Amino acid sequence: MKMLLKYALKYKGQFFTRIATISLVALASICFDFMMGFIVDIFASGDVNKFIPIIVATIGLIIIMFITEYLDGLVMSKYIKNTVNYLRCDIFSKVINKDIKDFSLDNSGKYISVLYNDVKMIEDNFLNNIFLIISSLISFTISLGVLFFISPSIVVFIAVFGALGFIIPNALSKKLVIEKNEYSKNLEEITSLTKDLFTGFEVIKGFNISNKINKIFKESSIKVESSKRRYAILEAIIKGFSLSFSVTIYLGVLILGGYLMYKKSISVGTAIIIIQLSTHIVSPVKTSISLINQIKSVSLIADKIEEILETSNESIEEVKLNEFENSIEVKNLNYSYTSDRKALDNINLTFEKNKKYAIVGESGCGKSTLIKLLMRYYTDYEGSINFDNKDLKEIYSLDLYKNISMIQQNVFMFDDSIKENIKLFANL
Repeated sequence: MKMLLKYALKYKGQFFTRIATISLVALASICFDFMMGFIVDIFASGDVNKFIPIIVATIGLIIIMFITEYLDGLVMSKYIKNTVNYLRCDIFSKVINKDIKDFSLDNSGKYISVLYNDVKMIEDNFLNNIFLIISSLISFTISLGVLFFISPSIVVFIAVFGALGFIIPNALSKKLVIEKNEYSKNLEEITSLTKDLFTGFEVIKGFNISNKINKIFKESSIKVESSKRRYAILEAIIKGFSLSFSVTIYLGVLILGGYLMYKKSISVGTAIIIIQLSTHIVSPVKTSISLINQIKSVSLIADKIEEILETSNESIEEVKLNEFENSIEVKNLNYSYTSDRKALDNINLTFEKNKKYAIVGESGCGKSTLIKLLMRYYTDYEGSINFDNKDLKEIYSLDLYKNISMIQQNVFMFDDSIKENIKLFANL
């Protein structure tokens, strides 16, 4: 979760500006509650001279509420756009900078799922909810302070039932985290499956296995929806508990306020203010329980993203290769994909500049592996590969790939113009 907080505070100015705007929105809403009480007291007292000023003040407050809501929406939309874009681009950058071996450990569908499904969950359940909790806390604190000034007994009642309202749902939060992570995993699996099935479309049609594939996809889809349903049921239980305690608090405040009014301790307008302020206490209690558990629910998703963001390969690039001049030397090269079998065993070769070489051999003898090592797709080999007597592992990537390239066996086209596919986005 620390990782998510780091991203949440990436744009600190926008973050704290949003806190300021939601504070203004909350304050304006509470002021409106007081206006309602004052208007009722004016009618009850028959002091019509105060009616016009209070109506003018109320209209002014309504305009202020509109402006603050509008500003809050502008600030929030800009903050979410920048933060989510930064998080998604950072994840993509870390994925695209992995070496071939690390990248191949997972189906690319997993990365696609993280970039869109998981980032969307973080936006909905973490970034948005942080501000909802802060807004609720501001409204709760101000309203509680005012109610304490009016009647301390009401505050004591709210504190007791509010605490009970947090205990039971909090006990279910761990289960909610597990179910949310299961839902994320199933989304990841169906994304990978869909990608693979669409990639193999010609094989599916050519071998007439559409019915079997439909069955496989249906089973995966049911798995996703079942995990989502389990998560939704658990969330509904938590919301049910929070709603029950919130309604109890609201009813208690209403009864206590009515009793104080009956005893002539407060006016009718003050009773209305108490009832209105209680909504700013009940609603935060109800929503905060659910929101806090939603935030907790993305903790395992955050761990998964953090695992991607952590770079496992330490860069040792420190050597320039401005121009390839002499030769590539391969000395005592050994490489294994698995511990039980070597793909390359003690290879010694020299490739001189301006000469042509053909690497031949039976299937599986290591031809492609050798080329991939020369391209530095893998770096965990034994022995040495030197470009002009410079260790391949230490050459800067920009310099290396400026001097060496490979025409892939499999044809790939970017979803762009023919021109960009020919020059591969180079500034020519």
